[in-house]
Amino acid sequence: MDHCVHAYRRAAARGDSFLFHVEHRGASATVEVDATGRVVQALGPRNTHNAACVRGTSLLAEWGRGFPARPALHAAPVAML
Repeated sequence: MDHCVHAYRRAAARGDSFLFHVEHRGASATVEVDATGRVVQALGPRNTHNAACVRGTSLLAEWGRGFPARPALHAAPVAML
């Protein structure tokens, strides 16, 4: 695909993001979804935007809405009783 998806491989291996290859109407794209279920980016070959980007974003945003809520990173400590 001639884009920089390889730069995200460590984050995916840690479970911090998910990487998907999407094909739609003859176009291909890579879609990144973060650990909270939010679509971070969707790019076709050489960082272009195409039909596979649009379709992948739509499908994976729907999938990501099913992720369980995660606590905020900077939340105040919870008192234990």
